[in-house]
Amino acid sequence: EIEQLTMSPGSLPKPLTAHEREQAIRRLEPTATFEMLNQVPEELLEEASPQAQELRRKLTKGATVVFVSAGYPGKRFIYERAAALGVKSVILDHPDSWS
Repeated sequence: EIEQLTMSPGSLPKPLTAHEREQAIRRLEPTATFEMLNQVPEELLEEASPQAQELRRKLTKGATVVFVSAGYPGKRFIYERAAALGVKSVILDHPDSWS
């Protein structure tokens, strides 16, 4: 931790203000995924039917999900299930994590 403080670069840019961040976000072009999901009726995504479940699984396949902290090893099944569903998982954790 001390090493990070003493070795970090001092030339990082100043953070954006809340207003500048909002402007930057609004200038971004919508992604293909965002455009596709905008065309699907929300009721269909929330419906409890086999057809809606199949749609949700198709939408999930190929998605990238970022997990912040893997948690304890007993949660491994979550990442295995995500992989089985075709999700690309990214786990952000410390170097000596079990994951």
